[in-house]
Amino acid sequence: VSVLIGPELRTLMAGRKLFDAGVYVNSVLFPATPKGEGLLRISLNSIHTDEEIDEALRILTESVAAVGA
Repeated sequence: VSVLIGPELRTLMAGRKLFDAGVYVNSVLFPATPKGEGLLRISLNSIHTDEEIDEALRILTESVAAVGA
């Protein structure tokens, strides 16, 4: 799942906040995205519970809001 964040620095900051909270995502920047834009790539699999996914989404929402994206 790819989540468009916006400017590269905000993407990296959001990715770090997620990592610090225990949610691993990949930050994707140029040349895989247009220059100046970034996204977070999230991997899900069948062993993730609904509760884990809900918690990850809560952390994602808070992290992205914290960096102003």
